[in-house]
Amino acid sequence: MNVLIVEDESHTALLLQETKNPLQINISSTEGFYVSVCNNIQAKIGDNSSTGMGLELLRRRYELMNIEHGLNFNHTPEQFCIQLKLL
Repeated sequence: MNVLIVEDESHTALLLQETKNPLQINISSTEGFYVSVCNNIQAKIGDNSSTGMGLELLRRRYELMNIEHGLNFNHTPEQFCIQLKLL
C-alpha cells in the first residue's frame, strides 16, 4: 500500500500554493478480498510526465505469484482508484 501512496504523491500537486483542492486519499476494503485506494486527480504544475512503471511493477509482482486479477484500476478525469488483491 505504501507504493500506492507514494505514487499518488508523485503524480499530484501537493503544495498548498499549487492547488486549492488538496489531495484526498480513501483506503477501504472491498468484496473479494481487495483493498481499494482512491484519490482525487490533481494535475501537477510543470513536468507531469509519467512512465507508467509503478502500476506495471505492481502488476508483474502479482503475475509472478500466479495471482489472477491481482490489480484492477479505474481512471476518470476526477478520480483514480486501484484495487489490490489481499495476499
